[in-house]
Amino acid sequence: MADRVAQIFISYTHLDNSRPEGYEMGWVDRLFNALEIELPTHGVEVRWWRDKRDLDPESYFDESILTAVEHSDAFLAVLSPAYPQRPFCIKELTYFLNSAIKGGAEQQRHRVLKVIKRPIVDPDISRILPEHLEGSGEFRFYAIDRQTKRVVLFVRNNGEIVKKELFWDAIDLLELSLEPCKE
Repeated sequence: MADRVAQIFISYTHLDNSRPEGYEMGWVDRLFNALEIELPTHGVEVRWWRDKRDLDPESYFDESILTAVEHSDAFLAVLSPAYPQRPFCIKELTYFLNSAIKGGAEQQRHRVLKVIKRPIVDPDISRILPEHLEGSGEFRFYAIDRQTKRVVLFVRNNGEIVKKELFWDAIDLLELSLEPCKE
């Protein structure tokens, strides 16, 4: 009997996937590409759900997005200071968390995986995130330079991996967290 294929919903603000002119990949594209290539090599087969449309905050929120959220086994939130300020991102995340609680699948709350593109340092912005998110797995795709105290991204906004070893280490840790999704 074949393993069930898990669905993973990727939630992100399209600002975090913006590409400079002349570049084919943005930050989220690079992350998605790496996971799509690496997960099968670990025996993890997943079906991804990712909305590539750039939704305007004033536009209509497509209910098919919430259906995809509800039917997902894991929710991968790409967090940055922009994420909490996007109502659609918060709506997706809150819906996933509430669906898990209503469905009695308390463990599903832990299936929210936080991919941290850039830290959220403003407490007013971080308070926008649901409090249930605190216990979720966290995977940092940045480092803080010890001397300058500046944030160093593993991947530039143009999709270029600049801290290759750190990027692939973070991908490996994230993959390990996604492996139980195939069960």
